[in-house]
Amino acid sequence: MLLDGVSRLLRAARGFRPDTRRFLAGMFLMGLGRGAMDVHLNLYLRSRGLDEAAIGRILSAGSAGVVAVSLPAALLADRIRAGRLFLLSAAGFALGLGLLVLAPPEPLLLSAIHFGVGALFTVHWVAEGPFFLQSEGPGSRTELFGIAHALETVATILTAWGTGALAEALAARLGSESDGLRWAL
Repeated sequence: MLLDGVSRLLRAARGFRPDTRRFLAGMFLMGLGRGAMDVHLNLYLRSRGLDEAAIGRILSAGSAGVVAVSLPAALLADRIRAGRLFLLSAAGFALGLGLLVLAPPEPLLLSAIHFGVGALFTVHWVAEGPFFLQSEGPGSRTELFGIAHALETVATILTAWGTGALAEALAARLGSESDGLRWAL
């Protein structure tokens, strides 16, 4: 039974159109960025001198961005082609992740940036559904949704582990936990 299911997923994946494969690659990259930040951002902020309360507010701002943008993102998805919306949200998400690492350790500034990062990640989630419905036929949509979320989750796990190992190695080489985390992130 399990082998039949895996076989069905592989058959479906081989039949995906090129734009669907590119979208899946983009989801994998979004998962890489998310995994690094979800696990290590708090450690990086602590190493920059922020206390737990400030870090909690910064991380909560990302969740607030998710909630605040969910419904407006759905309206955007009706007006902007899903592929374009995904590209815009992915570019903004990547920029936001970079800003979180490069910005001075000011809680209000970092909260605003993290709010934007959460919001842009949500736009990508919302754009995903319409894109999948437009790009693949009904026979492979279930497999597409499953593969997409599995890829993003695997990327998140791999990068969470990899960022930790890289940060540790860089910290030993650079002599600073903060520098090791900054370069790993």
